[in-house]
Amino acid sequence: MVTEVFSTVNPYTLNVRWKKGTTIPVPTTRVGLCVGMTIIWIKKSMANGALNSFDELGSVSLMGVISSAYNNLIVPRVRKQLNFLQEMSDFLLGNGLSVEYCRYGLSQFDPFMNACDISLREGFHLIYLMGNLENMGHVMGTRVQGNELDFFDSTLALYRFNDSAEFMHKVSAHIYLNYQPVLNCNWYIARVTPYPKK
Repeated sequence: MVTEVFSTVNPYTLNVRWKKGTTIPVPTTRVGLCVGMTIIWIKKSMANGALNSFDELGSVSLMGVISSAYNNLIVPRVRKQLNFLQEMSDFLLGNGLSVEYCRYGLSQFDPFMNACDISLREGFHLIYLMGNLENMGHVMGTRVQGNELDFFDSTLALYRFNDSAEFMHKVSAHIYLNYQPVLNCNWYIARVTPYPKK
């Protein structure tokens, strides 16, 4: 069974108010917003356990700080990315996350295969579909803990599953239906843990 734990498109949430620029100034581009929200969701979930409301994400300003740091990276939209793994590792370390395991590809992201792989690995994952010059990329997150599997998409909602087969099918369908234009682009998945280790 899948449950929508909370929506991130509720008109009363900080996320939407921030996107509309009514609470704090927003850069001309919102590139990186998904990174900021996903990293905050992962870190708060690591510290406090499964989140159950949008308000638990906390400061919208902190999401903006992370987004700005991300925007300072050289976003790899072409294949010349030999230093990208180190750059992403450093970026995540700077945000208090250590990369324990990663997978990446220079083309053809397979949503089902990667959802299967994630469902078998306990812990937190950051999924980065890098996009290209025509289509903006996107970042999402997952939490796998026993029979409970969370999928966080900052543009839509946090979803909670209690069945790994349903997680694999619905998450892969979600990614395929919503992000098909960037599935042939570079991609990166990292299993992350807190840094420094406790």
